[in-house]
Amino acid sequence: MDLTFGGHKLLSTKFEYSAVLHFSDDYMVRIESPFTAQLSGKYYELSPESDPPESFQPVDGLLEQT
Repeated sequence: MDLTFGGHKLLSTKFEYSAVLHFSDDYMVRIESPFTAQLSGKYYELSPESDPPESFQPVDGLLEQT
């Protein structure tokens, strides 16, 4: 699914019963269910409700990237 965030920088993340991603220009995404993230050719199955915060470190690796 293309959310059309091209050109927006990931500024911050918060993982507490949901995954909240804050982007430049006041864009925000809140994910409240399990999701799959593809990062650097690897797939990560993540669940904001049940996974510990350290499970989301791969997503934090995207901070300050466009």
